[in-house]
Amino acid sequence: MLTSDSENHTVVNLESIISTAELRARPTRAPNYVAENDALIALAEEMAASPNNILQKLAETALNLCQAQTCGISLLGSDGEKFYWPALTGIWASHVGGSMPRAFSPCGTVLDRNAAQLMTHPERHFAYFAAVTPWIDEVLLVPFYVGGEAVGTIWVIVHDQSHRFDSEDLRIMTNLGTFAAAAYQTLQYLKSAKLANEHLESEVQRRTSTLQHLSIRLMRLQDEERRKIARNLHDSLGQYLTSIKMNLESLRSSDLPNKDELLASALEWLEQSIVETRTLSCLLHPPLLDEVGFASAARWFTDQFAKRSGISVKLDLPDRMERLSEMAEIALFRILQESLTNVHRHSGSSAVEVHLKTSGNKAVFTVRDFGRGMPAGSIQGSQPNGDQFGVGLGGMRERVNDLGGNFEIESSDNGMAIVVSIPLASSFDT
Repeated sequence: MLTSDSENHTVVNLESIISTAELRARPTRAPNYVAENDALIALAEEMAASPNNILQKLAETALNLCQAQTCGISLLGSDGEKFYWPALTGIWASHVGGSMPRAFSPCGTVLDRNAAQLMTHPERHFAYFAAVTPWIDEVLLVPFYVGGEAVGTIWVIVHDQSHRFDSEDLRIMTNLGTFAAAAYQTLQYLKSAKLANEHLESEVQRRTSTLQHLSIRLMRLQDEERRKIARNLHDSLGQYLTSIKMNLESLRSSDLPNKDELLASALEWLEQSIVETRTLSCLLHPPLLDEVGFASAARWFTDQFAKRSGISVKLDLPDRMERLSEMAEIALFRILQESLTNVHRHSGSSAVEVHLKTSGNKAVFTVRDFGRGMPAGSIQGSQPNGDQFGVGLGGMRERVNDLGGNFEIESSDNGMAIVVSIPLASSFDT
């Protein structure tokens, strides 16, 4: 025998408290299958109606069927070091939520021996039980398993000698252990489903917020674009037309000596008006895109961009390029527009390279500058996030995703690249 330093009583070895062999020798009461069947039906109904309460209901059922005074369920924690008590009923009910060590406990012994155990006055070996009253006279513990792995125990206690557990109690507890395993597995499924649902709800909220942000930014950009178009119409086309009107009104007087000069000036302004109108129209949607395809529209746009911005553009397109689908060509053109606009506004680069290559069943489109690059945070969250790049990148990504393609951003201190790949199979879909 061993003496505990922390308790003022004698501690016996483990075998001295184990009485499992006595179960077969004791008189066994007759089974009450009707009561057991009714109890199992009630458990099944509880599982369906209130699964979160099933372990407590299971403990109450074991208490009644085994004529016990306390019943509990111990589950092994995720760290494998402690058992905790999620369900407890009877005299010890106030201890629900408590715990005990895996390495030194009755439940740990059951798992170590991989079999049901009957113990008598376990506080003689597990000294910490001496502080819990009333003491345990007998405890019958049965392990239960999920996927062949022990995950917990269900146990019944009598605190006096009013009842002695027998083989019938062992049979009942073994059956309830099987139910406990099913209940445990159901709770784990429900927990996983809840976590998955919470993740999906969070993702939906995040995407809804992103879409709302993108919608607001798009409306602002539409307003800005409309103001820009209105300003261009007023400042250039409006002035030209006003001058033409004034000259034409002056020509009503047939005796004006500078009639030819006024007419020539009006024709010049009219020509400028036509050029401005075509430029605005092409920027909104170049007719070349519909008439001859992306390659011609890209050549026209990059030439115009280079003239307006002073940024050198190297355009590398396939020599013989087949038409893509309408949606694919529009997407590539808008990505080209947005990318070059970002280069002009943000990069500080004096040159840009634009490449389109077809390989196998996909087309790869790259716009690369040699400026200051892009902040890492904006790359990681290239969905709209309120920064100066957000809506452009978000819009590009959505266009590419809609075509089943892939959108990537490469950035360093030496510049930035937008790399887009689009499956050619989808380019024939309109």
